[in-house]
Amino acid sequence: MPKLPRPAAVRFQTSQRGVRFATLKDARADFFDWLMTGVSPAGAKTSVHIWKNDKERVIEEIGDDPKGERLRAVIRRALQEGRLRIQQMRTNRK
Repeated sequence: MPKLPRPAAVRFQTSQRGVRFATLKDARADFFDWLMTGVSPAGAKTSVHIWKNDKERVIEEIGDDPKGERLRAVIRRALQEGRLRIQQMRTNRK
């Protein structure tokens, strides 16, 4: 099995659209459930944005194949090490 990519050279961002969470703790729990099962319990449209070498890749589904399992492990490790942060986005209100 190939080694997992090093998250230090990779930037991660998540977007959870369609649901306004009461707290960031709820948003993090919802994202973690989506990461493990592929389904958001709150019904949010969740995606992960990955930047490497100035190229963006958007992932809306993670498969159950070995490649998907490696990706889940990388995202989980980035979340635990603080390289993936779940924060509230600022909105432009007029």
